[in-house]
Amino acid sequence: MSKLLLPSNSLNYFAFIVSFLFTLAEGWWPQEYPRIGLARWLEMDQEDHNMGGHWRTDFENMTSNYLSILDQGQTFIVSPQITGLGFECNATYPVQWVSFYQSDSDYPSFYTRVRYFRTNPDIYNTRSNTFISSLDLYGDQSAISGNYSCVSVEFPDDVIKSIYVYWQGSNPSNLVLGGKEVEPQSKDGHYLILPCRVSRPDVTVNLYREVNSEWVLVKSPFIKFNPKIGFRVNLYQYSGAYGRFRCAVGDDEDEALVMSVKKGIKDPDVDFNNTMDGNATIIFNKTSQEIICCSNTSKAPKLHTIFCVENFSCQLRRHQLHTIVNNGRRNRNRSCTSERIYTKDSGMLRCLGDGVDLIRTFYSDLPTKKNNYTANLYFNWNEIAPENMVEISATTRGSIYERQNLTISCDTAFNFFAEGIQWAIRWKNQTLQFFPPPSNNKVPGMLDVYDTNSVSFQNLRVKAVREMTEVICFVPVWNDTRWVNKSLLMDVQETRRPHFFHPEMEEFQWKLNSTEQILECKVSGSPPPGIKWKKNNKTIIHENNISFKRLNGTSTLIIHRVSHDVQGDYRCIAANFGGSDEKRFMVYVEEPSSGLGGVGITLLVLTILTLLTGLGFLAWKMQLQKKVIDHLAGIVFRDVNQPPGSESGVGVTISNGVSHNAVGSTRGNSDLNPFPSSVG
Repeated sequence: MSKLLLPSNSLNYFAFIVSFLFTLAEGWWPQEYPRIGLARWLEMDQEDHNMGGHWRTDFENMTSNYLSILDQGQTFIVSPQITGLGFECNATYPVQWVSFYQSDSDYPSFYTRVRYFRTNPDIYNTRSNTFISSLDLYGDQSAISGNYSCVSVEFPDDVIKSIYVYWQGSNPSNLVLGGKEVEPQSKDGHYLILPCRVSRPDVTVNLYREVNSEWVLVKSPFIKFNPKIGFRVNLYQYSGAYGRFRCAVGDDEDEALVMSVKKGIKDPDVDFNNTMDGNATIIFNKTSQEIICCSNTSKAPKLHTIFCVENFSCQLRRHQLHTIVNNGRRNRNRSCTSERIYTKDSGMLRCLGDGVDLIRTFYSDLPTKKNNYTANLYFNWNEIAPENMVEISATTRGSIYERQNLTISCDTAFNFFAEGIQWAIRWKNQTLQFFPPPSNNKVPGMLDVYDTNSVSFQNLRVKAVREMTEVICFVPVWNDTRWVNKSLLMDVQETRRPHFFHPEMEEFQWKLNSTEQILECKVSGSPPPGIKWKKNNKTIIHENNISFKRLNGTSTLIIHRVSHDVQGDYRCIAANFGGSDEKRFMVYVEEPSSGLGGVGITLLVLTILTLLTGLGFLAWKMQLQKKVIDHLAGIVFRDVNQPPGSESGVGVTISNGVSHNAVGSTRGNSDLNPFPSSVG
């Protein structure tokens, strides 16, 4: 700002006043008009002729007939081969995009995307602000054709820079509003615009007027055609300005635009009656999170809600509220209609019913801990509490330790803020350190993460140190110079590396098929370290035969039944933010011992004695039977008819299959005869 000199008695007071006015003007009047530049483009997919691909910035590789730029960069003629163009408007003051001719059509706002961005190397110096507003146009419809202006938010009528885009589309309709019927009106009573705009400037448009049910070609020096706006009619000099008109390119009847012109002047500032009589009300119920509009009678009103992210898309859709449709829900008392509102919702609504016809713009904030995690709704921009539109949080729960990797999120309401969050850390010595903004991210939304200590637009990833006391995110308001900040207090605790109490190496020998064998490691550290078990360098997970138990810094691995597979090299690994440590266990599995013990020996001796006793008895029996057989073999069998007086003899008579023995009485032993005695 220029130095202001106070007048002395010798100074001219008139000169002082002039100097004062210039000095004052320098403080509030923008010094230059916004600057608009072409930033990126999107090519039609040549294979399937659909929109797709990635936004490109290599204009030097664009085919020459894809895009024509005229009027020193103020007019763009876009061929069907292009499905997207991106523009940037930047200034040292807040700017926004507006479009003046889209409200006369059913222009879909999803063909556009507007974003706001702010950069500033020193957020405490408003003079170093750079405000950027990007406008992306994409689609294959000629309705995109039109005038787009970048204006100062504070002085929209005075500080303005415009471009015009002719958008042919993949199925070009030469008339932007072809096939429709509209009712244009004069805005000033001097001129009337018949909106016969075209999607390419080299076509000829004919204007017809209905006379006695026939269309008659109109030729008048008081009607001028401009391909950007249509026909401009001088109401003072052309007497036949009212009635039905039709404009067409050639003989294409289907693409003709029909216009019904009536007398009167359209007041652009009065869209609705904006009335609320008697018991009619409109409120926001914070408990149910609903907008509720009530009429003056028992008949429920119509509630038409349009949700839109930012001001430009809301402006393009505002005309839809004229043809109101009810998309709300009728309440139980029958005289009210409601609409559910969710976090970060914003848009416009119209309530129309008995005793009520009004339009409202609404903005919702974030459900923060301060407002008990319920959103507030504002019907007036000036009523918004900026601190409720941003929330900062860390992904960790509980204490924070040094060398801990943190992800800190700064969540914002995009209907209130621009992109360009800046992060800062406050240290114990009260100094504030800012992270520099991304040098390669001048285009909003083109790069989500920039690599400055791993900082992104919404998230800060940082390693905690003891000297940190506070992390702050600064968020720029999109339409003024304010920065809203939220902070996260940091009480960083000391980190101690894990340490095991027992020897670093232990060996175990487990019997095969033994049960409930355990490996146990007790470790200290701050924060309490996480523990992971490995066997032969492979992580052990829960399974039927293995389970884990953790209690008071001790981790226990339990083997429910020992098999040959259990044998191996086990490691208990503990880690926290301070580092890691491990303990090793060697486990061997052995077969059960072959020794039987005292009881086994006794049983064995008894078994052997039993076997020997049995064998002796068997041998005795066999010897006895052998003696009997030998004796029988020595007996001489005699005939029973041998004369008496023989000293000895045996007679055997076999008759009828029966043997009869006669034994001499002088010799022999009847006890040795197995057969019974008989007399002949």
